[in-house]
Amino acid sequence: PRVIIGYVILGALYGLGWWAAQRARGRAAWAIVLGSALASSAVLLFLYPFGAADIFDNIMHGRILGVYGANPFQDVARQFQSDPFYLYVAWKRSPSAYGPAWELLAGGVAWLTQETHRVSETLRVSLVVANVLAFKLVGAVFLAASVGAVAAILRRQAPQRALAGVVLLAWNPVVLVETVGQGHNDIAMVFWVLAAAWALTRRRYTLAVLALVIGALVKFLPVLMIPAALAIALRELSTLSARANGSESRSRIAHHVSRFTPHLRFLLVTGLATVVMIAIAYAPFWRGLETLSIERRQGLLTSSLPAAGWAVLQSSWGQQPASERISLIAAGMTALFALWQAVRAWRDDDWLSFPRAAFNILMFYLLLTCLWFQNWYAIWPLGLAALLPAGFQMRLAVFFSFAALAKPLILEPLWLWQRPMPSKIWRELRLGPAVMLLPWLYVLYTWLQARLPRRQATPPAAPP
Repeated sequence: PRVIIGYVILGALYGLGWWAAQRARGRAAWAIVLGSALASSAVLLFLYPFGAADIFDNIMHGRILGVYGANPFQDVARQFQSDPFYLYVAWKRSPSAYGPAWELLAGGVAWLTQETHRVSETLRVSLVVANVLAFKLVGAVFLAASVGAVAAILRRQAPQRALAGVVLLAWNPVVLVETVGQGHNDIAMVFWVLAAAWALTRRRYTLAVLALVIGALVKFLPVLMIPAALAIALRELSTLSARANGSESRSRIAHHVSRFTPHLRFLLVTGLATVVMIAIAYAPFWRGLETLSIERRQGLLTSSLPAAGWAVLQSSWGQQPASERISLIAAGMTALFALWQAVRAWRDDDWLSFPRAAFNILMFYLLLTCLWFQNWYAIWPLGLAALLPAGFQMRLAVFFSFAALAKPLILEPLWLWQRPMPSKIWRELRLGPAVMLLPWLYVLYTWLQARLPRRQATPPAAPP
């Protein structure tokens, strides 16, 4: 109860801060916003990650690569039982679930921490604490970079709401606790999505796609946004090409060739750079398709609507076939929705077309097709919501970040702390729908609120 009360108070102060930031101006306001976020992060660095077994898994996988020179996509913690982190690891038999970009970074941080701890006689902190602080600092750096990306984009595109956008991300209690306090690495993916949004506003289309590729090499989700980024790039290149050729008199063939040359150049350069980047990232780890851990991801279902669907259908389909079919259906729905958002981004001639499309893709995935949901995933849309004007999308992102806390603070203590623990089928039938209930009710309420005034405003039909 005290943690819930604490989040309620922090949420109220957060809302008040965002309201004040909409009206504040000047360097003093920026200093207060950034200084407060920095102070909060500094305090949370020393919070024991009581709700984050992931940070110890991340450290262990980093040590497998950076200290032992092994492959975290193939070798598991159980092979290194003498390591000081072995007892802290929750998934002792599982290889890394992240992409090679993250594992390369984690390996570098683990190696640097190990070497610093070995050579420094003045370093009195234990190796375990040193690694936890180092990995938390990585998250803090990515959070600072994400805030910087939001500020850079908004100060150029919508300066009147730049400060409020920064507050929306930098002051969100869930973002601060889950990133700096608990040490989750999700903010690394968020940063690369924001970097892509920044590149698109600068018409650096190849850089935008490559930023999404790097993000997908941390966690796969940014790959769903690549079609939208490509659509925006091709739309803008078409506009620029038409303007350049509009005043020139050429033959029809020459006109068409010159019109599509920038598109082909962009696709070839971007495609080649993408292939090279992926090959370099996977080269140290590649052991065949199992490196991608696709099969293992299909079996990870919990706290989501697909997991509830699995619980319903497993008795008739069988547990493994139901898991595979549900995963395939969810993947297909997500891919189709991402393509639809790409089409909308093509038609939406606005600098916000990518943030809107990327936000919608993330929310669709989280609310409908995510197989394995954890409450810290709710921070994903907040970086993009910070770029959007005040409205439904922004409110949904903030509301969802707090509503998802029902899972660790209410539902898990009620249903998962029982001994003996209820069966997986019993849990998944209840947990996913319960976690998503409040966000879905909010979406439904907003939709009805938007529809009802239209019906009331429609004049009655004339009598016959």
